[in-house]
Amino acid sequence: MTGHTNTITSVNFSPDGAYLASTGDDGLILLWAIQDGQLHRQLGEHPAMRVVTFSPDGRLLAGASRSGIVLLWQVESGQLLRTLPLHAQRVNALAFHPDGKLLASASSDGTIHLLNVSSV
Repeated sequence: MTGHTNTITSVNFSPDGAYLASTGDDGLILLWAIQDGQLHRQLGEHPAMRVVTFSPDGRLLAGASRSGIVLLWQVESGQLLRTLPLHAQRVNALAFHPDGKLLASASSDGTIHLLNVSSV
Protein backbone atom coordinates (compact mmCIF):
# COMPACT_ATOMS: atom_id res chain seq x y z
CA MET A 1 0.00 0.00 0.00
CA THR A 2 1.32 3.42 -0.91
CA GLY A 3 -0.19 6.80 -0.37
CA HIS A 4 1.94 8.60 2.18
CA THR A 5 4.72 10.88 1.02
CA ASN A 6 6.73 10.87 4.24
CA THR A 7 7.36 8.79 7.37
CA ILE A 8 4.37 6.74 8.53
CA THR A 9 4.06 7.12 12.30
CA SER A 10 1.04 4.96 13.16
CA VAL A 11 -1.18 2.20 11.80
CA ASN A 12 -4.21 0.55 13.39
CA PHE A 13 -6.74 -2.06 12.24
CA SER A 14 -10.45 -1.48 12.67
CA PRO A 15 -12.04 -3.88 15.20
CA ASP A 16 -13.78 -5.83 12.42
CA GLY A 17 -10.55 -6.06 10.40
CA ALA A 18 -12.10 -4.37 7.35
CA TYR A 19 -9.87 -1.27 7.44
CA LEU A 20 -6.38 -0.13 8.26
CA ALA A 21 -5.88 3.50 9.26
CA SER A 22 -2.48 5.10 8.76
CA THR A 23 -1.03 8.50 9.50
CA GLY A 24 2.33 10.17 9.36
CA ASP A 25 4.60 13.14 9.05
CA ASP A 26 2.98 14.12 5.75
CA GLY A 27 -0.16 14.94 7.78
CA LEU A 28 -2.38 12.49 5.90
CA ILE A 29 -4.92 10.29 7.64
CA LEU A 30 -5.68 7.43 5.26
CA LEU A 31 -8.23 4.63 5.57
CA TRP A 32 -7.37 1.49 3.58
CA ALA A 33 -9.79 -1.31 2.64
CA ILE A 34 -8.14 -4.60 3.66
CA GLN A 35 -10.15 -6.70 1.18
CA ASP A 36 -8.56 -5.12 -1.90
CA GLY A 37 -5.69 -3.06 -0.43
CA GLN A 38 -7.07 0.11 -2.00
CA LEU A 39 -7.34 3.54 -0.44
CA HIS A 40 -10.90 3.83 0.84
CA ARG A 41 -10.83 7.40 2.08
CA GLN A 42 -8.55 10.26 3.08
CA LEU A 43 -9.93 11.62 6.32
CA GLY A 44 -8.02 14.84 6.29
CA GLU A 45 -4.67 16.47 6.25
CA HIS A 46 -3.31 17.84 9.50
CA PRO A 47 0.30 18.78 10.27
CA ALA A 48 2.51 15.97 11.59
CA MET A 49 -0.02 13.38 12.72
CA ARG A 50 1.50 10.96 15.24
CA VAL A 51 -1.06 8.32 16.25
CA VAL A 52 -4.38 6.91 15.13
CA THR A 53 -6.81 4.44 16.73
CA PHE A 54 -10.33 3.08 16.27
CA SER A 55 -13.06 2.97 18.91
CA PRO A 56 -13.95 -0.58 20.05
CA ASP A 57 -17.14 -0.55 17.93
CA GLY A 58 -15.23 0.79 14.89
CA ARG A 59 -17.58 3.75 14.58
CA LEU A 60 -15.01 6.43 15.49
CA LEU A 61 -11.39 7.07 14.57
CA ALA A 62 -9.17 9.25 16.73
CA GLY A 63 -5.93 10.84 15.59
CA ALA A 64 -3.44 13.14 17.25
CA SER A 65 -0.66 15.46 16.18
CA ARG A 66 2.74 16.74 17.22
CA SER A 67 1.08 20.05 18.05
CA GLY A 68 -1.08 18.50 20.81
CA ILE A 69 -4.35 18.39 18.86
CA VAL A 70 -6.70 15.40 19.07
CA LEU A 71 -9.14 14.86 16.19
CA LEU A 72 -12.17 12.60 16.05
CA TRP A 73 -13.88 11.32 12.88
CA GLN A 74 -16.93 9.26 12.09
CA VAL A 75 -15.53 6.32 10.09
CA GLU A 76 -18.59 5.61 7.92
CA SER A 77 -19.03 9.15 6.60
CA GLY A 78 -15.47 10.44 7.03
CA GLN A 79 -16.89 13.49 8.82
CA LEU A 80 -14.57 15.31 11.22
CA LEU A 81 -16.52 15.50 14.47
CA ARG A 82 -14.13 17.31 16.81
CA THR A 83 -10.81 19.13 16.78
CA LEU A 84 -9.48 19.45 20.32
CA PRO A 85 -6.29 21.34 21.29
CA LEU A 86 -5.78 19.33 24.49
CA HIS A 87 -2.02 19.31 25.00
CA ALA A 88 0.87 21.80 24.97
CA GLN A 89 3.18 19.31 23.22
CA ARG A 90 2.91 16.31 20.89
CA VAL A 91 0.49 13.50 21.61
CA ASN A 92 2.31 10.16 21.84
CA ALA A 93 -0.56 7.77 22.55
CA LEU A 94 -4.32 7.40 22.23
CA ALA A 95 -6.53 4.68 23.70
CA PHE A 96 -10.26 4.10 23.87
CA HIS A 97 -11.81 2.60 26.99
CA PRO A 98 -13.18 -0.89 26.20
CA ASP A 99 -16.76 0.44 26.38
CA GLY A 100 -15.90 3.14 23.81
CA LYS A 101 -17.19 6.01 25.93
CA LEU A 102 -13.82 7.51 26.88
CA LEU A 103 -10.74 8.39 24.88
CA ALA A 104 -7.41 8.89 26.65
CA SER A 105 -4.58 10.95 25.15
CA ALA A 106 -1.03 11.10 26.53
CA SER A 107 1.46 13.83 25.71
CA SER A 108 5.12 14.76 25.96
CA ASP A 109 3.96 17.59 28.21
CA GLY A 110 3.42 14.99 30.97
CA THR A 111 -0.36 15.10 30.87
CA ILE A 112 -3.13 12.62 30.16
CA HIS A 113 -6.56 13.83 29.10
CA LEU A 114 -9.78 11.83 29.24
CA LEU A 115 -12.43 12.81 26.71
CA ASN A 116 -16.04 11.65 26.95
CA VAL A 117 -16.97 10.60 23.41
CA SER A 118 -20.25 8.85 24.32
CA SER A 119 -22.28 11.82 23.05
CA VAL A 120 -20.58 11.92 19.66
